[in-house]
Amino acid sequence: MNQKQVLLVGFGSEYQELAAALAPLEIRRVGGELLEKTVGDVCSGPLPESGGETLELPLILFHNIAQEELDQVLKAIRQVKLPRQPLKAMVTPTNQSWTLTALYQELQQEQQVMGALIRLKQLRDRMPMPELMNIPAMQARMQAEMLLSGGQEATVETIEAAYRELQKWEKR
Repeated sequence: MNQKQVLLVGFGSEYQELAAALAPLEIRRVGGELLEKTVGDVCSGPLPESGGETLELPLILFHNIAQEELDQVLKAIRQVKLPRQPLKAMVTPTNQSWTLTALYQELQQEQQVMGALIRLKQLRDRMPMPELMNIPAMQARMQAEMLLSGGQEATVETIEAAYRELQKWEKR
């Protein structure tokens, strides 16, 4: 399990070009039934390479790639100019026991939360501070601040609710 690997999960026709750009690293194409295997098993075992279905957002999983090498690997990935921006993750002690499907779902959820937080921050940044007497607007602003500071559980639903509430006061 010490070999440097890049797992390409859910890639379609762009797989060959990406694999060539990442040589001489060990590249493994993963899909199909392997999505239900744990990350650790897929990285360590002599499992068959499989293509499987193309995922909406493919996943690139880095295993045993040192931080100083990662910049070069990411640069090689950017040079391929993929038509879809893939999710990316490192194999960690925590996610080794997860199935690839569970990891994929977690990364998709994180991406949705981050996107919603970015939209909320952009709205907050372009709005003037509400007048102190406008209590509902101040409450909406404080809710946004709590979510953006990490002081409150941030889910896509809570962020979108805060966005809608803040949006009510944007033009006032």
